[in-house]
Amino acid sequence: MPVKINDLPNKDVVDKYVTYCPKTGVFTSNIFHQYCKVGQVVGLKDRNYIRIYIEKKYYAAHRLAWLLINGEINPNHQIDHIDGDKSNNRIFNLRLATHADNCRNIGLPKHNKSGVKGVHFYKQKEKWRAQIKLNGKRHWLGDFEKIEDAKFAYDNASKTFHGEFRRE
Repeated sequence: MPVKINDLPNKDVVDKYVTYCPKTGVFTSNIFHQYCKVGQVVGLKDRNYIRIYIEKKYYAAHRLAWLLINGEINPNHQIDHIDGDKSNNRIFNLRLATHADNCRNIGLPKHNKSGVKGVHFYKQKEKWRAQIKLNGKRHWLGDFEKIEDAKFAYDNASKTFHGEFRRE
């Protein structure tokens, strides 16, 4: 159930319904009803994210975790899973990020055939092409005889431009 990114209840409402353990990233129920007992783990997986049901709406567990530990989330920010595991909601695995930062932390796309992020085989030149995306635009890093050289070019650019949000 997709939710609006900035749609969150206030902290008191969340505290009424669930308890969050920052070390494990698990939410447990604070109330008893026909589907759940007090102390029972709550949340369902939706596209690998955990969603928590509170007052007839689903909320992203990582956003609730951030709210409970750090307070309100700036509307211009998202919560990024550092390790890329969308169900790992331990507080040390979560950080504030802009949308662009969050996009930098994605893994290898499913459609990638080279097995190397930022690298594809350019048929017209019969070479490996490295490129990186910055501010919504692709930037050419070069065409290379060896895939290893193209990977090296992408890795260096990624270290420079993506910084802590870099992901191989």
